[in-house]
Amino acid sequence: MEWFRKGKKGIDTTERRNIPEGLWTKCTSCGEIAYSKKMEQLLWVCPSCSFHFRIPSQKYIELLLDDGYLEEFDADLISLDPLHFKDSKRYPDRIKAAQLKSGAKEGVIAGLGKVAGMAVSFAIMDFSFIGGSMGSVVGEKIARAIATLAIQLHVALVKAGLPGTLGR
Repeated sequence: MEWFRKGKKGIDTTERRNIPEGLWTKCTSCGEIAYSKKMEQLLWVCPSCSFHFRIPSQKYIELLLDDGYLEEFDADLISLDPLHFKDSKRYPDRIKAAQLKSGAKEGVIAGLGKVAGMAVSFAIMDFSFIGGSMGSVVGEKIARAIATLAIQLHVALVKAGLPGTLGR
């Protein structure tokens, strides 16, 4: 039964090909498979159907800020549970799970950066952290990005991935 193991041109199809992880991206909308470098050049828009992929917050920082650099502020703020909130999980357990899954400490990253050489206060939600849910630390970091950074330093506020009504 040798003919079951050979391809048409004598290639052994039972061997698994070593294709590097992340080389290709499959569109969740149309199913088309595209080269990941091409997708990145297209800012994560499918070349076949124009579906917009979710872009990680770190990629937004790299795309929007000069040299992809953000001087993060308030990175040490941590979520507390003064209400002892519990649904299907205790709140501290939910936060720990989100930190492990996303690699982020909280649902928003905020700080100072530059856009076209001009200083800006910058805040971006990280959807991989509990779906961008707004806990006390997220609210505090956004408030500080507005009040402490933007207003006191007289710089513009750039809010990426945040609802349009914040900061009005």
